[in-house]
Amino acid sequence: MKRWYLQPSILLGGSILLLVFAAALLAGVLYPGDPLDMVGAPFVWPGNDAAVPLGTDLMGRDLAAGLLHGARVSLLVGVSSALIALVIGIALGAAAGFYGGRVDAVLTRITEFFQTIPAFLLAIILVAVLQPSIGTIVFALGVTSWTSIARLVRAEFLSLREREFVKASIALGASDAHLIFREILPNAWTPVIVSTALLVANAILSEAGLSFLGLGDPNVVSWGSMIGLGRDALRTAWYMTAIPGVAIVLTVLGLNLLSDALHAALNPRLRRARQA
Repeated sequence: MKRWYLQPSILLGGSILLLVFAAALLAGVLYPGDPLDMVGAPFVWPGNDAAVPLGTDLMGRDLAAGLLHGARVSLLVGVSSALIALVIGIALGAAAGFYGGRVDAVLTRITEFFQTIPAFLLAIILVAVLQPSIGTIVFALGVTSWTSIARLVRAEFLSLREREFVKASIALGASDAHLIFREILPNAWTPVIVSTALLVANAILSEAGLSFLGLGDPNVVSWGSMIGLGRDALRTAWYMTAIPGVAIVLTVLGLNLLSDALHAALNPRLRRARQA
């Protein structure tokens, strides 16, 4: 049987994400200055000047420096907002699935209420009210993207709490905390882990959308803000939009491939099918 980590999807997705992480780590080494500084003439096309290999934008800023420093911002926003969504989703989903009854009914209604509001629209409102910054963007994306995790965890808890090993622990007098954190939650991680990669991908796309609309942090460079700035010169200098756009597409593609690979590796039915 072919080992799961040798699957093409995880090799390709992992390679793309390693490149993005390497770019984020090396940004300060390769381009130690402020990526918002002007370093040359505006509208230098990629390949026309060795000092700025990816060209400059309409303000004369180095696109290569912006691309590498933007990787930091995109990864920071994606991972941080995914963590916030995981904490909220797991807490509400676990409480609803474990206790059931009125607790489940109330928490399910709250989840459904948030699902009726478009997450990106709510994020726009929150960022506009709280003032655009990295902190408010992370908060807004985190508190608007937890609903899918909550429903996944709730479904897992509803199923697992009826299993024999949980009933055996109840018969032995285990506390609720022991049942939740030691018995049920460790067995409910598979769909959560698979969904986490998609949460990060959605957060990166949403941050790019907010920055494109002018709601990004003006003090940092992100891939979305680079696309938004290049919008004004789309006909005459399309490379300003294309370069950060390709970076976003590749990063989201890598995260989706990684999510698919984890789903194939951790799903017991798919694992048994491969072993048959």
